[in-house]
This record gives sequence, C-alpha cells and structure tokens, in this order.
Amino acid sequence: MQVKHAITLIIIAEAIVAFGTLIVKQLGVNIPVYQLILYRQLFASLLVLPLILREIDGFKLSPFIKIHLFRGLLIGLGNASFLIAIMHLSLITVTAAMYISPILLVILSHLFLNEKPDLKRYISVVIGFIGILLITKPMQSNLYILLAFFGALVAALNSICLKKLSNKEHPMVTLFWSNLVALFMLVPAVIWEGAQIKTEIISVGFCLALLYIAMTYLFISALRFVDASKLAPAEYTGLVFSALLGYWFFNDEIDSYSLLGICVIFLSLMPISQIKLLKRKAKV
Repeated sequence: MQVKHAITLIIIAEAIVAFGTLIVKQLGVNIPVYQLILYRQLFASLLVLPLILREIDGFKLSPFIKIHLFRGLLIGLGNASFLIAIMHLSLITVTAAMYISPILLVILSHLFLNEKPDLKRYISVVIGFIGILLITKPMQSNLYILLAFFGALVAALNSICLKKLSNKEHPMVTLFWSNLVALFMLVPAVIWEGAQIKTEIISVGFCLALLYIAMTYLFISALRFVDASKLAPAEYTGLVFSALLGYWFFNDEIDSYSLLGICVIFLSLMPISQIKLLKRKAKV
C-alpha cells in the first residue's frame, strides 16, 4: 500500500512538472533564464516562510546546511540547463532526455544511499528506458540535448539529497533552506545576465514557485514511504504528460512509435508479479 501511495504522489508531481514546462515553453527563446529562476526561488521561499514560522518550531538554522548548500548549487545549474534546453527543443524531446535521470537515480542510490534494488526494479527501469527510446527515436546530438542530459544528472543528484533529508527534516524546511541558498547563488548570475526586469517574467516566476512547492512536497513525501530507486519507473510518466501537452499546444507529432513507447512506459510501472497474473488470466 505504501509503494502504491508513493507512486501516486510521484505521478501527480510529474504532471505538475509537465505543466510548468509548458508555461516556460510558451515564453519563447528570448527570456532571461537566471532572472526567471531567481523569481521562482524567491517566491517559493516567501510562500514557505509563514508556514515554517507558525507550524514548524519557528525559524532556525537547519543542521543540514551543507546539504542545502550543495542542493542550492544543483538547483541553479539544473534549472538553467533545463530551461535553455526546453526553449530550443520540443517538449517530448527535452523531457525524454531529462528522463535519463531515473536510470541514474537507481545507480546513485546504490552508490550513495546503500540501497540495493532487486532484479525486478532494474527490469522495470530498463523497460521504461526502452519506452523512452521508442518515443524519442535516434536523436541528432546537439548542445541543447547535452544540456538536458546534464540536467538529468543534476536531477538525480538532487533526488539523492532529498532522500538523505526526507526522514530528518520537515519537507517545507528542506524546501525553504535549499531555495534560500539557491537564491543567493543566483544573484551574481542575474547581474551577469543583465536583462531588463519584466512583469511577465515575475508573474511566471510566481506561478512556477507554486508548482515547484507542490512538486517538491509531493516528491519528498513519497521518499518517506519507499526507497528512491523504487520510484524511478514512476518518474517516466512525466514523459507521457509532456507528449500530450506538446501535441495539444504545439502540434508535436505523436506517431505509432510514440504510442508504443507510452504503452511500454506504463508496462514498466506494473510489478512483474502482476504481469504474470495477467498472463495466467489470459491463458484461462
């Protein structure tokens, strides 16, 4: 029951991520990337602060500030890479490249968290990855795809940090301190960018902050129930949401390979025991 609940939380979080990606994509290619990230982190910190002051033992320095420093750096690097990639690639392409992250998460969980995923877990992840290949097909490598791959690595490392904190700190405390650290790290980048302040970017930053808080809270809550590696296949569902949104808003093609890939991704979410049960029923 806990695994099913955690997977449900991750699927909802992935839908939120896909919607946020859609908002960014609609801004076009000439947006101040670091300024947008700065506004998102600023509003996220301000929105979380009242909850911390009122309900979570008041405002005090986190004992895990070193992890927050590292995660703040990851937030800046990962989001910048992802935003630049999404501005120049289709939704389904950049999301597919990003979803190398679950593969890396299984490996990193074994290395840094001493998690030992069983054979079934590895099979589920591999099946999901095959679904991604079916959707993306052979892609021509370019700088923006490489940025998306880098963002995937950063996302996997970020998940490891969240797992280390998930049972030690309230999710909102984790969210606040990581955002605050990222905020200070982004200021020099915004000054270097030198872009003019725009009301539209501020508004989008606020919307992304709301989505970011919801997504991070759901993700941390899911990690409280099960190991990070067990959630890896569920993260692939974000690709399905991106494919549908890309088709609806940007006329991105969903061909037979994409449909097959989506089916394969959902297959990866089914426990092997359940697949065997379906086969037995089919024989009967």
